[in-house]
Amino acid sequence: MMKKLLFILLIAATASVETSKAQELMPPEPAPVEDLRGYDWHYFSQNLGNPWSSLTDTQILYRVSRAYLLQSRIIQAQAVGNTRSLEDYMYQAMDELVVLSDQPGFVSQPQFRELYRTIIHEHEEYYGADLDEFPEYRSLLAHRSTMFGTRTPREITKNEITRLSEVTPAATTEYTARIPVVGRAGTTQAPVIPRGYDRYALSQDCGNPRGSLTKDQITCRVSRAYRLQSRTIRAQADGDLYSAERYMNQVMNELVVLSNQPEFVSQPQFRELYRTIVHEHETSPDTDLNEPREYGEIFALRDAMFEAQSRMEAPIAAAVGLPRVKPVATTIPMTQNQFVEGLVTWLMENRREMIIRSLDLADTYFPMIEQIFAEEGVPDELKYLAVGESGLDPRAQSVASAVGMWQFIASTGRAMGLRIDEFVDERRDPVKATRAAARHLKDLHEYYGNDWQVALAGYNCSPKCVLRAISRAGGTRKNPPSYWQMRRHLPRETRGYVPQFIAFALIMSNPAEFGLPAVSRGPEFTYDEVTVSGMLKLETIARMVGTTTEHIQDLNPELRREILPPDRTPYTLRIPANTFARFADAF
Repeated sequence: MMKKLLFILLIAATASVETSKAQELMPPEPAPVEDLRGYDWHYFSQNLGNPWSSLTDTQILYRVSRAYLLQSRIIQAQAVGNTRSLEDYMYQAMDELVVLSDQPGFVSQPQFRELYRTIIHEHEEYYGADLDEFPEYRSLLAHRSTMFGTRTPREITKNEITRLSEVTPAATTEYTARIPVVGRAGTTQAPVIPRGYDRYALSQDCGNPRGSLTKDQITCRVSRAYRLQSRTIRAQADGDLYSAERYMNQVMNELVVLSNQPEFVSQPQFRELYRTIVHEHETSPDTDLNEPREYGEIFALRDAMFEAQSRMEAPIAAAVGLPRVKPVATTIPMTQNQFVEGLVTWLMENRREMIIRSLDLADTYFPMIEQIFAEEGVPDELKYLAVGESGLDPRAQSVASAVGMWQFIASTGRAMGLRIDEFVDERRDPVKATRAAARHLKDLHEYYGNDWQVALAGYNCSPKCVLRAISRAGGTRKNPPSYWQMRRHLPRETRGYVPQFIAFALIMSNPAEFGLPAVSRGPEFTYDEVTVSGMLKLETIARMVGTTTEHIQDLNPELRREILPPDRTPYTLRIPANTFARFADAF
């Protein structure tokens, strides 16, 4: 009996060892959402609302976020071949879609349409059947006409993907093992340490972002992109728009990396991801809830102008009948050819009122720009670049998150010494951004063989894009061909960028020649400066100097909240001219 018992124990021990070895070889199985701990569990423990009743806006955003997280897990489960978890996550994602489709005010929103396309595409691809064949989702089908009407989804053009692929991805994206949680007031709480699935996902090798990726690494990055998309929406739901912007920058970086994988960009999965992320990127609010996101007329103008420029690509033998104006002596050649003349004609016919408004703003900002450019040693005529970039609007923000009068993206702004955080964005400071632009342009001029027109192309396009055009035109970085010789090798927007600059310079330096009326002088950009310690409200400062909060904000557009930043050193603030003594007395 004892021998028999020992034999049974030996077999059980051997089986246990074999099972342990087999489990070590198996890929980690994604945990069900309900069993999560760490960052995701923290957020989904919040009240998601009763799925059979009306939801608040916050509850809707939580459910959208949860659906994108499930989409991330669907892709990861596909990668490891875990069919059981894959189908479980897919059913949960479809359940979220059903709940959201019952919210009448939400189903007509673009955000729901993008989510719908993403989840339904994955479901239909996996089961190899249209949604019509699944009776349990009849409620979704009933809402389809409400969601989409007669509109068809816009196809993503090759030009969009090319422009995206020309962005240089970050060498390492800021994924950390400790994720800070920022409250509504901007205070950072104790970091949340991811555990379980979250920790496993963050530890995955997604490949070198600047090299070719394997199929598994592409899948890893797609999954990561949807997970970051989920976090972007959760942060928006919590009113933590600083973290939302940070996650959005990371997810856009993933899209840039994936757009450089030539075989993947033609796949439906990439196009669904692209449409979802770019839509969220273009419609997201800025960091401050009270701070409007100002795209401005200038960006619609630029799109229309570059489209018109592309129709002028055929050589034009005759002049277009414009006055042959002679600009004031300039350092940068003001080439007048068919491309420049065509844009001048288009601007005068289609955007005359916008130019008149820019002339009015020029009285406010050009004296400041001219002084800084003289101090930095760059040509005075580069001031006209800001007209095409932003319409001289310090608060302008493009769909690519370029910000301010000189349209710096965050990475370039920081590289030029501008402060960008949850309280201050110096890209919007007209003085500091102008000085940064002058230094950046001077650096580009030196980098591209002291050719100003090529430097301007470099201001609009990445180094990779410009160097490729230089090489194809038979030049080198230190000895580049002229802009006009390399122009045909540049992207569409950059092909129109230098002609646009010259067109604005010619018109605004010779308004009478083009029949533009004399404009009243705009307000002068004058102010006093004070240094203030502590988180003083702008409303309080306005009362102290006898003006409005809006006036203080106009003088300090870099402030992202209606309060001074919690700096250890005093903050330098602009107040209306001749009010320093009044402020000092009140303070």
